[in-house]
Amino acid sequence: MLVMFANSSFIWGLYAASQYNFDINRQITDKEILWRLKYYAEQLPTNIAKPLLLCPICMSSVWGSIFFLCYNYNYYLYLPIYIICLAGFQYIIYKLIE
Repeated sequence: MLVMFANSSFIWGLYAASQYNFDINRQITDKEILWRLKYYAEQLPTNIAKPLLLCPICMSSVWGSIFFLCYNYNYYLYLPIYIICLAGFQYIIYKLIE
């Protein structure tokens, strides 16, 4: 559970740190520190970009796998359950802040 909380915090932190906005003249404004990651991720196909950086719920598949295998490498058979639980946790947070 502690790994899931840390993983969720990492995902939301990465998502927040990669945000940027456009002004009326289509100039990039309000850039966060990792805004270029999102800018280049938007150039990728949607099925690749969403799990990497564009969708906090979808990010649980890629980043959840990395966290799970780093912390629980002996129990890799539980990886699908962990990813589903993390995605559900991300969905609840997303609905609360929406």
